Parts: sequence; C-alpha cells; structure tokens
Amino acid sequence: MNRNLYRIDGVLLGTGFFSSLFALLFAFGIGHEIADAGPSTGLVVAFILVVGCPLAMLLAGWYVRRYEKTLVQMWQLVDRHNQVAIDHLCDVFSMSRRQVQRAVRRINRRGRALLVIDTEGDKVRNDGRKTEVMAHSQDCAKCGATVAVEVRSAASEYHCPYCGSGLDSEPINLLRSQMHYRETTNAPQKPQTLFEPAAPHSQSKFNLVVFIVLLIVFWPAAVVYAIWANAS
Repeated sequence: MNRNLYRIDGVLLGTGFFSSLFALLFAFGIGHEIADAGPSTGLVVAFILVVGCPLAMLLAGWYVRRYEKTLVQMWQLVDRHNQVAIDHLCDVFSMSRRQVQRAVRRINRRGRALLVIDTEGDKVRNDGRKTEVMAHSQDCAKCGATVAVEVRSAASEYHCPYCGSGLDSEPINLLRSQMHYRETTNAPQKPQTLFEPAAPHSQSKFNLVVFIVLLIVFWPAAVVYAIWANAS
C-alpha cells in the first residue's frame, strides 16, 4: 500500500520551514528599521510578503498532509473489510457522498488501488469481483495460539494477533486458489461502478522546477500552482 499519495506536502512543509528561518532574520532587521525610522508602507508590505511566505507554505502543506492521511485511512478501512457502505464512510470521515467518490478516484489514481463503487450495493469495494470470504483457523508456529481468520481472495498477509508473527501461507494460499477458481469459472458480472482503477501512467502535474521558479519570482503563485497541480 502506497502511503505517500502526495509529494507536494513534503515540498511545502520543507520550504515553509527553511523560509521561516530567513523570515525571522528579515523580521528582526525590519523591526530595527521601523524602530529607528518609523513605519513606512514599503517596510510594512515587505514584512507581510516575507513573513506570509513561510506561513502560507506551512498551512498549505499541513492541509495536503491531513487530506493524504484521510485518504490512506479510508483505503486501509476498505482494504481491511473488503467492502464498506458509502454512508459509513461519510460518517467516519465527515464527508459528503460526492467527496467520498472523489476520494476513491484519487486513491485509485495516486495509490494504484483497485477500489470500485458498487452503485447497486451502495458500497465501496476493494475489488468489484473478489468478495468471497472463507473461514480458516491454524495454530501459530511461534506462540502456539489458535488463530481464526477470514480469508479473502483480495486480502493481503495474515498475522497472529497475539505475537504478530506471520501465519503459515500454504493453507491460506490454497483457499485463495479455490476462490479464484470459482470466481473465474462462474465469471460473475462486474457491478456497476462510478470509477475504474486508474491507468498506470497517470501522474501528478506538479513540476518541481516550475515551483522553484515561481517561488523565486512570486511566492503566492508558487503556492497556487502547487495546490492546483495536486488537486486532481
């Protein structure tokens, strides 16, 4: 699972942190100028621009980072349960249905996920076809505890809840093979979806060189460009 869905948050936070150091030095110098010669329009404007740059960068980076964490949490929730009702996602993440749909699209595009929206069941699924579940139990090879798990054909690795070690994959893979065979043989109809998994070549429009040039020329344009390039 790719947790780094956005890279612009790191760029904004890093740029905001380092520029804040220069802003503090500049503000200290401006303070002496104002104290000696009195306030002037030019000094006030320069103070606002220099101090506002790191503040805007940090706020924008924090916003993108927070949204990225929300997308990852939604992805983990659907991946863990294989299918989650859209209304439940709306309640958990305080989103509207349209926002949930947009989030699924971005997870697919940026995380290379396989989430689909089943319009008939009104759910978000980890895969449109792989919804079968089989019960399985085995003894943990490390601590000896008996562990019961639900094996899904689309799920990932399974671990012992007591010691955290991985379970024997051979019987689990056998169950998966049986489920895959039934899915292929029965060829179930794929549910209606609003969003298909993203194409492998879909990438962000963000260009670091353009961002740096705009940052040097006029930093508000750099912030706007960064948010625009990563909005999709």
